[in-house]
Amino acid sequence: MTTRRKTFLPKTIVFSSSERSKVRDRLIRLLRGVCTAKSWDKDFFLISQASYTAFQHLSEKYDFAIVILSPDDMVKCRGKKYMQPRDNLLFELGVSFQLPSKRIIVFSHENCKIPGDVDGFQRIVWTDNMSDVEFSAEIKNYIEKITLDDGLLLTWSECMSSIKKLHEKMKVSNKGYHYHAIVGIEGGGGIPADLLAREGAHRCPVFMLNADRSGGKGLETFEIPLNEHVLAGIRHDYQNHQQDQFYNILVVDNVARSGENISKAKDYLKDHLQEENINIKAAVVFLNSALKDLYGEKIDFYGSIKNFDSKTSLKLAD
Repeated sequence: MTTRRKTFLPKTIVFSSSERSKVRDRLIRLLRGVCTAKSWDKDFFLISQASYTAFQHLSEKYDFAIVILSPDDMVKCRGKKYMQPRDNLLFELGVSFQLPSKRIIVFSHENCKIPGDVDGFQRIVWTDNMSDVEFSAEIKNYIEKITLDDGLLLTWSECMSSIKKLHEKMKVSNKGYHYHAIVGIEGGGGIPADLLAREGAHRCPVFMLNADRSGGKGLETFEIPLNEHVLAGIRHDYQNHQQDQFYNILVVDNVARSGENISKAKDYLKDHLQEENINIKAAVVFLNSALKDLYGEKIDFYGSIKNFDSKTSLKLAD
């Protein structure tokens, strides 16, 4: 099995027919420690809700989808009789397409006729007489490999949804408090910073704070000549707001894995902008669930909480 280097577990939704609930529950039990798997019948479909609406935010909530195809219905095709999955499972497979194809796993019984156009998905075959190890090994290996290769998958819709949540939280918390300048950390904070500035009631300048990553170990320092123009721009804008009691700056990044980068950015600005009436707050689009204790101390606002660690790579879905 692939060696894991992560502490977060990808979230997985598992679909099956009601008749194969034992197969589904067995798989979910065996996947513990590799992913956080949830069955479709555990509050996925809500009462009085159209089935398709449950899939509208699938990619925001789950990293993988497993569709268990089993021989439950007999059909006659071209003069021959076959056993195929229930129609609703083929529907659920189809509407799972909002996830990247390699994150949709077709777990099909050896005697089950499946559509030919599912060949683009990862298909894994199971039989009735498999041991637990045989039953789950291939899926475990596949999920671990994709997770390690791709890191934590973020979709554009998920990012935009989280930025909107961040903005709404800031509106409720600030109660009239507005920012004179927004500073995005390069490498991910630029787009959220610009969108927050556009969403805000007071249009304010957006600056990009650059980082020295030359050591190959991630962000090392903001003490580089390129940032002098950022400081100069903020100082100039500060002079234009001398009449205000306070000058408020918001530092923005897309992700806080350890909280170190956003803390370094705040400290850098505080060290170089020493006027007493300058307030600096920090916001991230996605907050590592392990950093909840830092909320309110080093990080003032966040959009959504994600389960990942400092070594987890992040990629936007294609």
